[in-house]
Amino acid sequence: MGRLIERIKNFVIKVSKFTPSLKSKMFINAFLVLLLFVAGFELFAYINLRNYNYNNLRNLMYSQARYSTELYVSYVADSTLNENILLEKRQFIGNAEGQIQVLDLNGVVLYDNIASRNIGKAINNEDVILALESNGGSNVYKDEATGEKILAISVPLNDRTSQVGVMRVLASLDQVDAEILRQFTIFIAFGIASVMIGALVSYYSSKQIFKPINKLTEVAKKYSDGQYEAKSNIPYDGEIGELAMTMDNMSENIIEKEAIKTEFISSVSHELRTPLTSIKGWSITLQDDGIDKDITLEGLQIIEKESDRLSDMVEDLLDFSRFMSPKFKLSKSTFNIVDIAQSIVTQLRPRVKDKKINLLLNYETDYVEVIADENRIKQVFINLLDNSIKFTPIEGTVAVNIQDRDNEVLVDVIDTGIGITADEIDKVTMKFYKGMSSESHTGLGLSICEEIVKAHNGKLMISSVEGEGTTISFTIPKKVIE
Repeated sequence: MGRLIERIKNFVIKVSKFTPSLKSKMFINAFLVLLLFVAGFELFAYINLRNYNYNNLRNLMYSQARYSTELYVSYVADSTLNENILLEKRQFIGNAEGQIQVLDLNGVVLYDNIASRNIGKAINNEDVILALESNGGSNVYKDEATGEKILAISVPLNDRTSQVGVMRVLASLDQVDAEILRQFTIFIAFGIASVMIGALVSYYSSKQIFKPINKLTEVAKKYSDGQYEAKSNIPYDGEIGELAMTMDNMSENIIEKEAIKTEFISSVSHELRTPLTSIKGWSITLQDDGIDKDITLEGLQIIEKESDRLSDMVEDLLDFSRFMSPKFKLSKSTFNIVDIAQSIVTQLRPRVKDKKINLLLNYETDYVEVIADENRIKQVFINLLDNSIKFTPIEGTVAVNIQDRDNEVLVDVIDTGIGITADEIDKVTMKFYKGMSSESHTGLGLSICEEIVKAHNGKLMISSVEGEGTTISFTIPKKVIE
């Protein structure tokens, strides 16, 4: 007994901890809906079947009672009701079926065709009261002596001038209920069959629906395990197909980004190693005794230059890290963007002298006020102009155009450089992407520019023709947008 109780206890604990899957929930919900529908239908069918049989019997009994009252008026109405009962002038009930009772105006039973114990007793049932007060009525009750369910119909019994008594017809409903139950078993069988068929259809449907979902779950598990090359191999139809296509595209993007990240790590490692090697080499060289002063100066200049390169790379990485942080905030102020552009162009003019590049600044008005982070906007100008100068050949042109629009400022940085291939133009702003011909140390310059512009609720756009030049444009709203 103790083992049985322990087993029941363990079973209850397991059931309480059981968490059904989405597939099971869908099947259970569909099954419950079907069960409720069938149960509702069965209840509706039973009520209608019972009402139909009861009403048919009630109408038949009313017809018999009305017919008997008409016969009473036609044949025996010349005598009183008591006389007709005593003299056995009962031809008016001769054709009636079932139990027939005749009551006087006090509800006392004067006649009962089955000679029941009710003869001489007053009956105060609802049907009798209705027959004495109006046109009659019916009543269903349980016989206390036999336990039978009885349907009673009472109608006024009149002579040619007034009501003289009550005609009452009674019938047992036990046989009617048994017939209703027999007929209802057909509906029950139909309901059980419907539930079983519905359960099978629901199970099969849920299985078919969740088959591709289970497959996508397996693919997602592979992604979490680092198997990014896995594909769903599901037709791209409907919502599930759209999800499968999204996951397949995500797989390709992850693989592509992993390749870019790997290339970035390799590139950064190489770029860091080169200046570090130079710095270390010259540091060792400068430690030698009796080294020439010119060689010492050259070595120090190289160390300074390579240190600057390292500093620039580290600064790019730090900027990237800042902009990826959700805590990053701009420090906005009001300033003239034309002044910023002029200072940057002046700052970069020494760089274009050796390549004889024509560096231009064009603007319609010399005062265009914006509310932005001044240092970050300077960073965008420097990065974009640095790229343009870097990829523009000798005697080329780099131009900065500033347009004052209604609600924003449009800045175009245009060069006559080598351009960007059609395959690369959508990738150049991707993080860590350096491109085939890029001289960038980290591949983060344009990514940082785009993040800065987005942080100002602006937009960065790139258009280029390979071999002819590139135009990089960005917009900055002139007012603060909350």
